[in-house]
Amino acid sequence: MEGSYKATLPQSGFVQQGIQTDKKQLVVFTPFNILTNNFLPLNVALYAKDASLKYSLLLILLITSCASIKNPVSPIEIGVWDLVSDYCDESYEFKIDGTIKFVSSPEMTIDNYTLTKIGNDGFYEWSYEVIEYNNKPSCNGTFDTYRGQKTTTYVKFSDDLNVMKIYFDPHEGTYIGAYLKRRE
Repeated sequence: MEGSYKATLPQSGFVQQGIQTDKKQLVVFTPFNILTNNFLPLNVALYAKDASLKYSLLLILLITSCASIKNPVSPIEIGVWDLVSDYCDESYEFKIDGTIKFVSSPEMTIDNYTLTKIGNDGFYEWSYEVIEYNNKPSCNGTFDTYRGQKTTTYVKFSDDLNVMKIYFDPHEGTYIGAYLKRRE
């Protein structure tokens, strides 16, 4: 019997994916992460008569399963954050794949980002690059965003990790007066 299949195991939340032929079978069990829509490998069972085929399939599996995660990120920023300021309404959706969906209606961008802890003062360097842009003005009416634009700023989280204050530099005196609040 030849073909591929994918079946959800109801009680566990695991997905079984596989390829089956008359002589070989590849079976992969993966947990599905609902927040990120990513499949993460958990356990691999390979059945093949030829050992070299078995190792080739394993190598292909490992390469393809890791290819979807661009930048490993820490979980503290994952989720939707709203800008709290007196000049604009903006939202930032930080995703586990290292991208942000930014909305400053009607402007919308998708950015690659990194958030790296620096020093012992609680500051993080937040760098991002615009990879998609809808060519619409931001909420304040300006067209100052472009594809390929790179920005670096600094943030500091509150103790409960629900507020992200934004700074020009990693020093308390450079706070810009706006902050992001985690959406509940």
